[in-house]
Amino acid sequence: MAQLGDIDRGIDGIRGNLKQLQMLQQRSLADTDESPNTQTNRELNSLSASTMSMYRDYVQRLKTIKANPESGSVMASSQLRKVDEKLKNAITEYQQVEVDFQSRLRDHMARRYRIVRPDASDEEVRQATESGSGPVFSQAVSDKYNMTKLI
Repeated sequence: MAQLGDIDRGIDGIRGNLKQLQMLQQRSLADTDESPNTQTNRELNSLSASTMSMYRDYVQRLKTIKANPESGSVMASSQLRKVDEKLKNAITEYQQVEVDFQSRLRDHMARRYRIVRPDASDEEVRQATESGSGPVFSQAVSDKYNMTKLI
């Protein structure tokens, strides 16, 4: 089954993308520009979408192969299980990369918020980092500026 070999090599491509995603995620955390339109964020979003598209394509191709009566042979069945498991592991790795990044991003945002608002309560920091509504650092500067105008 040559198709399984193609999918197997494609899964290696997904894993390669994961390494590149991690590099871009790290670069985005180090970026001083918090806007979502930075080159790094565009690359990150594009690579993430491409990786998920590859995953969906391979899932669909595996479903088609599984529906083929030839896939029931002992050799094909064994190879199919191996590739199917490898694909499942790749998506689990992808999901873990995303979870880890979101955690690091929240921590990063909290640190930046506390730089400008060291007096902020834990609840204020949590709300600011979970809201996802724009750059946290800029918002904190704006909040501080507006508060000082009121005093």
